[in-house]
Amino acid sequence: PYNRKEFIARINSLLRVKRIEKQLRLQQQWMHVTLTSIGDGLIATDEHEQIVFMNPVAEDLTGWSTREAMGKPFSSVFQVVDDATRQPIESPISNVLKTGRIIELKDNVSLVRKNQEKLAIADSVAPIRQAGDEIIGGVLVFRDITEKKEAQQKLEQALQDWESLFMAIGQMTMILTPDFKIDRVNQLAQERLGVEESAMAGRYCYEVLHGLPGPCRECIMMKALESKHQESGQVKYERFDGDFLVTCTPVLNSEGEVDRIIHIATDVTQIKKVEEERSELEQHLRQAQKLEAIGTLAGGIAHDFNNILSSIIGFTELSLEDVKAGTMLEDNLREVHNAGKRAKDLVKQILTFARQTKEQIHEVAIGPIVNEVLRFLRSSVPANIDITSNLDADANVLADPTRIHQILMNLCTNAVQAMEESGGRLIVETKTRTFRRQSVGVSTELMDGEYIELAVSDTGSGIDPDIQEIIFEPYFSTKTATEGTGLGLSTVHGIVRDCGGSIALESTKGEGSRFMVYLPALHGAVNKEETESRPLARGSERILFIDDELAITKMAVKLLQMNGYQVTALTSSMEALRLFESQPDLFDLVITDMNMPGMDGDQLVEKVKQIRPGIPVILCTGYSKKITEKKINGDNMDAVCLKPLSHKDLALTVRRVLDGNSVD
Repeated sequence: PYNRKEFIARINSLLRVKRIEKQLRLQQQWMHVTLTSIGDGLIATDEHEQIVFMNPVAEDLTGWSTREAMGKPFSSVFQVVDDATRQPIESPISNVLKTGRIIELKDNVSLVRKNQEKLAIADSVAPIRQAGDEIIGGVLVFRDITEKKEAQQKLEQALQDWESLFMAIGQMTMILTPDFKIDRVNQLAQERLGVEESAMAGRYCYEVLHGLPGPCRECIMMKALESKHQESGQVKYERFDGDFLVTCTPVLNSEGEVDRIIHIATDVTQIKKVEEERSELEQHLRQAQKLEAIGTLAGGIAHDFNNILSSIIGFTELSLEDVKAGTMLEDNLREVHNAGKRAKDLVKQILTFARQTKEQIHEVAIGPIVNEVLRFLRSSVPANIDITSNLDADANVLADPTRIHQILMNLCTNAVQAMEESGGRLIVETKTRTFRRQSVGVSTELMDGEYIELAVSDTGSGIDPDIQEIIFEPYFSTKTATEGTGLGLSTVHGIVRDCGGSIALESTKGEGSRFMVYLPALHGAVNKEETESRPLARGSERILFIDDELAITKMAVKLLQMNGYQVTALTSSMEALRLFESQPDLFDLVITDMNMPGMDGDQLVEKVKQIRPGIPVILCTGYSKKITEKKINGDNMDAVCLKPLSHKDLALTVRRVLDGNSVD
């Protein structure tokens, strides 16, 4: 029989089943859509490691479609290798099904796609459990990390590059915290400090660099912390005994506060030394330029002064010819004549010092030069300085007398300057000494033999032992720039060396100094110029004399006429040329000055020789480089006569040229 309640119950039961089935279908659809929509690859297997599901991302990453992969063993579709060893890795699903634990693959693994391309991945694997904790499969979630891995590699490479660059910086470099603690130290700083980075990390920079308990005065980092801008300054590091240029650059965080300080110390000790040397060289160059200017000035002065001396000496000689012997006037004129000759020697010394004339080396008696220098000094030194000499009469050497004069003037002047304030005694001595292969003085080994010792002593302040070995170096001086050039003793040393000698120093601070110059000795008396009156060579030839100085022209005419010559004198080279052109056979000899307005003497000589090639010519000058060049390089001149002209020299030169003997 029909039971209505039972029928309704069955209907309701069927409806519940339908609703449950519908809900399950909806859940399955939702689950499928969810798993399909996941951005990572997902592969699910049963308990036998057979693939039962793959989402589209997994298809794209592996290269396998779901249709191809369904039912296949997991290990045939999903193969991974270790990037380091390039060896396959055990199937992660197999491992999970065995252990029941969730696992993640280690870093640096790659998925081998269906086409055998490799893809860097990261993944995790978990077991699928039923109620009652029974494992019925496994699920793998994985993603492509190629871009991430490349970015990580670039970051690691950048860090390595930064580390290499930081360590290779050619200056001592530290990274400091705002509280002065050391964070990083580069290789050079570790080497210079002799401490490894690990031993410096966390310590205070002022403790490590300066050995101080706190920031040093004028701390560059302190300034950078305050200004939040780069600050620089020069710092003396006592432990390195050097000067450093320190630059501190603040690194700010996102809030604008100082996070780190980059501290760079550049050793400028050598740079400063080079700068000082460059400055010294520039000073030497300026000094050399001054000396060059002095040399040029000396040449100009010599020309004018020798013209003046020509008149003084020449007219004095003319007057001596007419004055009565034994009178006071004769004595006065001879003093004027001697003074003129000393002035002539003085001009020669100036030119030699300025390197404007060649040295004239011959046998020289030192005694007369010493006496001349001391006479000069006595007239100029303070009264509280006593000057004495003790001279060996046979003190003769082979040298240019002007150079010996330079030695004495430099040494004596230095001695006087050492005693200017307190006074004292200057002593000049000469004597003969014999050496046997021994070193004396400034790094010069004297050969066996006899030497003249020229000693200059003073009782002044003495020379500090620390500088005694360098006082002969060029430009070294203990005086101010306005008091000296630093060339005096260097010049003396050079002259002595050129003469084959040596120089030595004995000095005690506060007691005085003694310089000993050793020059090879010559034996026998020096041949003195004959002083007895001898008849001067005479003649009757006709002479054309040209000089723009009227006084010299008048003097020369009188001297030459006194010797019997017929003289035509002119003060214009142009007028002389016109006269010679009109009457070239009127003259037997032409004597012309070098420097003249309108046409110089060498030009006049050239034109005269063109008109009459055989005419003898004498060229006179107070000083000119051009004469030396013409004399060496050309044959236009028969003689060169240097002013000031003396009666004897002029008469001798004229006679020799007229007789056919060219004279230098």
